[in-house]
Amino acid sequence: GMVGRLRRDLASFYSKPDEDYAYAVVAGRSRRAGGRGYPELKSWLVETAEVFRENVLPLFEGGGVVLTSATLATGSGPRRSFGYVRRRLGLDEGVAEGGAAGAAGGGVEEFAGEEVFDYENRCLVYVEEEIAPPTLGSPDRFARSCARRTEELVGLSGGQALVLLSTKRALAAFRESFRPPYPVRYQGDDSPGRLVRWLKETEGAILVGTRTFWEGVDIPGASVSLVVMDRVPFAPPDDPVAAKLREKAGERAFREVFLPKAQVAVRQGAGRLMRRATDRGVVALLDPRVAGKGWGKAVLGSLPPAWRTGSLAEVARFF
Repeated sequence: GMVGRLRRDLASFYSKPDEDYAYAVVAGRSRRAGGRGYPELKSWLVETAEVFRENVLPLFEGGGVVLTSATLATGSGPRRSFGYVRRRLGLDEGVAEGGAAGAAGGGVEEFAGEEVFDYENRCLVYVEEEIAPPTLGSPDRFARSCARRTEELVGLSGGQALVLLSTKRALAAFRESFRPPYPVRYQGDDSPGRLVRWLKETEGAILVGTRTFWEGVDIPGASVSLVVMDRVPFAPPDDPVAAKLREKAGERAFREVFLPKAQVAVRQGAGRLMRRATDRGVVALLDPRVAGKGWGKAVLGSLPPAWRTGSLAEVARFF
């Protein structure tokens, strides 16, 4: 019966799939986890432009709308632009001369303001140069190397750290090998809200999490004096959404979708450090590929415009 239902679902899907979605059959939640344990056909929206234009833009009619973000611009310096998010939201339809785009009968103008924090004097960016880069064949080895380097970094900061990992697998590896001399908790130990409260209230605390904590977390003050990101969070090769985007965009997918998406994620992760003008600390990116890959410069441009170093001695002097 279960197999028959799945076949009927698949037959219906294959007869007329929606090209704006990615589909995959995944293992259902086990009975122990409260599920039935059956395979499930899941879908993910990958092309947001048409949905946004049809369902959201009509709400804008009759007045101007201001969309603001501290992290969604890509590029650096005078080349900063919201082009990536404009494309994803379908706001570039009928782009006019000078950068205005037709939308809901009006136009779109963008403004990327100057940085508001004194990164030059209140922030240091550490970019890893020595550990072996991550590979598809050895993700756990890279995670263990990151755990050891993070132990050194939190030793210099006295804890007070938010460690942002790119995958749940890396989180599991940190649980096994990360042994700092400070209180540490991991995503999944409690609700995200209670974990953030614990980090704020516990002296020298370290919180280790995955993408849940890369954005939307506001912890001003010395409770977060160090933000560590393990790697540039590109989508894994077997991700259904990534596969669909590659299918639709072809050779343009990396430059037009995956790289800008990673730039935004790195900017959002680094943004967990400086929440107020009086904050101070270090942002550490432990992905050594940014120093040698062609795309590395674009990612480095997403980090705060602070003094950059690959020296732990410099980090020690900063703290």
